[in-house]
Amino acid sequence: MPIRILLVAVFTVCAPITHAAELRGSLGFVQLCERLPAATKQRLAEAAKEYLPILESRSHLNLNAIKVARFEDIDPVLARAVRQGMGTLEVFTQAELGRLGSCALLLDRETLAAIDAKYALHGVWQLAAPAAHGTLEDFRMDYLIVGQGHLVIGYPGEAEVPVEDDSGEQRHYRYEPYICADIINAGPTRGLFDVMTLASPNGKFRPFEGPFGAEIHSFQMVGNAVLVKYTWGVDQDRRARKAPIAFKASNIAQK
Repeated sequence: MPIRILLVAVFTVCAPITHAAELRGSLGFVQLCERLPAATKQRLAEAAKEYLPILESRSHLNLNAIKVARFEDIDPVLARAVRQGMGTLEVFTQAELGRLGSCALLLDRETLAAIDAKYALHGVWQLAAPAAHGTLEDFRMDYLIVGQGHLVIGYPGEAEVPVEDDSGEQRHYRYEPYICADIINAGPTRGLFDVMTLASPNGKFRPFEGPFGAEIHSFQMVGNAVLVKYTWGVDQDRRARKAPIAFKASNIAQK
């Protein structure tokens, strides 16, 4: 029986790409980068901790061009995304974020917690999640870096995390302390590719592990769906159901 994988896709789309007037556009993104404070090495070390050397030597990021984005910087972008019926993949694979040589944005633990309090991103990489098997009580995303053609996500450890799919069933994904992917937005190709993880700073990169041990390689926008490519015995792919970013119930009045 084919694996039911990533029915709530990691960064899902919920409207045609044709309506993706990029939320800021090239000029707006440049202006945002210019006004945001630079992420100092100390700030990056506070976020990435023992994985700072990975950022420095193996992430392909220009650390001098990483800017600190606070909740008040991201909130208007996500609010517009909700109103436009966009999904997280669409927001985080905008052309400006996929462009080499641009700035990248650092969202720290405090900013991510504020986002989680207001928005439901409906992704497999959750901002806060219960661990299926483990002792980490507060399993929250530590940081997220997006831009310069790369996405990097940090968690406080490794854990098997349950994520509910569109059938209401819990599917388990293995979170690692360091998760990364390439952002590509070129013509018809748009998505996250070469998704890899690290379990330790001195370890080897390995594919992101999904349900039943499937190795997930990429999430690509195809029309109104997300094409998930993975290996489970053999190379396979399937289209995932779309899920929009939404205000959480306590924040619906702010819509």
